[in-house]
Amino acid sequence: MSYGTYTTTDSVTFTVTHALHIAIKIGTDLKRMQRFYGKPDDNAITNYEKEVIALLKGDYLERIEYGFKTSNGRWRIALKYEARHGGLLIADDDPGGIRPGIDKSGCQFHSFLVTNYKWANLSAEQKERVYKEADIRFRRTKGNEPHGNWTVDRAYSAGGRGVQRSSLY
Repeated sequence: MSYGTYTTTDSVTFTVTHALHIAIKIGTDLKRMQRFYGKPDDNAITNYEKEVIALLKGDYLERIEYGFKTSNGRWRIALKYEARHGGLLIADDDPGGIRPGIDKSGCQFHSFLVTNYKWANLSAEQKERVYKEADIRFRRTKGNEPHGNWTVDRAYSAGGRGVQRSSLY
């Protein structure tokens, strides 16, 4: 009887197709938010998807949040997507689970982006190129991060990277 030791190595290159797979799931969540709460509109969803694709492909995303914010800076209804990469295995769930019927009176729709150190190391021209090449029709401005109590509820992944979704209601 012969015994042996075997080692295998698997390498996956993260591509724009992988980023698109994840962004479409985020877009589906945003479309359900639109159906239940009236925002964001279709053009905004398209641009948010393009932004997620560009930031995931470049490995620049730390987290991004979308939702309805009160005047005192608290999320009333929101979704947060935190980047997961570097060998962290996460599930690839189906999108959904957006809770309907939450009172959003007195709130406005907002999005808040946090990028990582790779993005911080890019020049202003390189950052602009990322947005321009992705045909993203808006530019981010500095703002105050909304806050709230998040519940982790889903994960979307492809090609060894992904996002962990948390919701707030």
